[in-house]
Amino acid sequence: TYTVENLTPDTVYYFKVSAINGLGQGASSASATGETPDTPEAVDDLAGTASGTTITLTWTEPENNGYAISSYRLQVQSVETGNWINLDSNIQGLTAQHTNVISDTEFTYRVFATNAIGESDASNTASVWSLPTAPTGVTATAGSGTEIIITWNTITGTTSVSYTHLRAHETRHDLVCRLL
Repeated sequence: TYTVENLTPDTVYYFKVSAINGLGQGASSASATGETPDTPEAVDDLAGTASGTTITLTWTEPENNGYAISSYRLQVQSVETGNWINLDSNIQGLTAQHTNVISDTEFTYRVFATNAIGESDASNTASVWSLPTAPTGVTATAGSGTEIIITWNTITGTTSVSYTHLRAHETRHDLVCRLL
């Protein structure tokens, strides 16, 4: 038995063995093939959704290239500097959450898979908008006999907001208002 070390990952190697004694070297064995494992493939389907003040990110497991994936590392891109910041370096599943996010802000994420050989390349990036804050200063004023005028303070940066109201016969409906 012999262990060949310091080989290049993801490479096919061919080996032959021959015996040597005092009379010289014997014939070589048949060729044996071995392939070194590699880091995992990059995640290619990172996606995210916002709910409240939390963004949930999901992905599927990429090819592990010979060794089981042991963890994932999630990064978010700084809104101010553009630098990548580690959110979690030891994720054990295929989902992660970024909690207490700033409202009405676009966040960009990427993830890395790790196995015994090392870390994958960065995944695709996923950009997710956090939800806007609740409007303030909401008032309802009687208009004509069949109208109620609803006003609120404008939410900076928001182009479309959905508001729910209750009619007199207590059935829920959605009113969509576009802010210009």
